[in-house]
Amino acid sequence: MRTDESDMEVRPWRRSDLALLRAAASSFSPRTLSARFMIGTTSLPTAYLDRLLGAGRDGLPWLGEVALSGGELIGIAECAWEPGHPVEFALLVADAWHRHGVGARLTGSLLKRCVQAGITDLWAQSDLGNTAAVRLARSTRWRSTPVGDWAVSTSLREGVRWYTATFAFPGRSAAAPTSNGPSGCLIESAGGAVNLSS
Repeated sequence: MRTDESDMEVRPWRRSDLALLRAAASSFSPRTLSARFMIGTTSLPTAYLDRLLGAGRDGLPWLGEVALSGGELIGIAECAWEPGHPVEFALLVADAWHRHGVGARLTGSLLKRCVQAGITDLWAQSDLGNTAAVRLARSTRWRSTPVGDWAVSTSLREGVRWYTATFAFPGRSAAAPTSNGPSGCLIESAGGAVNLSS
């Protein structure tokens, strides 16, 4: 797989992208998949693929962005929520594309869409060894957008690193992010996957 960043396209998810994700399954190592789903797995979980099949339907809000190169899917970021429940933001990047800016571009694009959808408080988690998640959180901290800034904080609890992101519109300072568990998005990154709510 080529890793030419100039050839990368980031755009909103289309239902036809599920076939591209299935075709790209072998590009995600067990390590990356385990970091993304926070469980030991060697393949994309069937329940996850089934959920994507119905994404945005059945009244469940869902946002997704994909990164493509040469017509192949190299990364996906998604945000899903149910009324009254925390928003989950997740990110998965093909191993060959780790450290090539894919996660940052997907995250930036999805964060803009979160603001447009009225989502201004996100949370995520990762295991302590997930240095990609830490790098992503640092690159997102105080990320400016045309309509305001994201502030990101981290904390350690019960052997898990928690991330909280809060958005502030111009003229308003971001409220101090809290780390009291799910109340926003889950950004998942492992080498290319983070749980940030994330």
